[in-house]
Amino acid sequence: MRVVTVAPLRAEKRVDLLLEAVAWARAQVPLELVVVGDGPERPRLEARAARPDLAGRVRFVGHDPRPEHRLAAAHLFALPSDTEQMPLALLEAMAAGLPVVARAVGDVRRVVAPVNRPYIVRGEAPEALGRALAALAAAPERRAALGRANRRRCRRLFGRERMIHAYLRLFETVLAAGSRR
Repeated sequence: MRVVTVAPLRAEKRVDLLLEAVAWARAQVPLELVVVGDGPERPRLEARAARPDLAGRVRFVGHDPRPEHRLAAAHLFALPSDTEQMPLALLEAMAAGLPVVARAVGDVRRVVAPVNRPYIVRGEAPEALGRALAALAAAPERRAALGRANRRRCRRLFGRERMIHAYLRLFETVLAAGSRR
């Protein structure tokens, strides 16, 4: 089963935590991790991925300005960040019809479909992410159902037309407030 994450490789994105979670989950189920992104943490992360418990199971593919083909080839999207609000990578994964395993930071829990929320974990223990990864790796029908629910939610709440109208309303509100001053 292929897990993908898309992130700049900086400390706060916690790809190190994801590597530990994949190592933990691999004891239960076979997993492959594809890391899309580049940054200052890459050498340290590659060194960790080369250790025996992950060797040959993690691919670093570098920055990709159009990661949709990486998402299309995945079974699951992982977001281990320490901090997020409404991450574009999460919306892209949902639009691609992927289930999500992530940490409960920012708006992540609110963004995913309600049926996906049990796989949005609190805290930073790699075992919590690992358990969520292993549970979905072992349940292809569940993954498919979550992916469909995420795609529907993304289209309904975060589609282009809806977002354009939301920004227009925001700008109109700000302009109206400014003209009253």
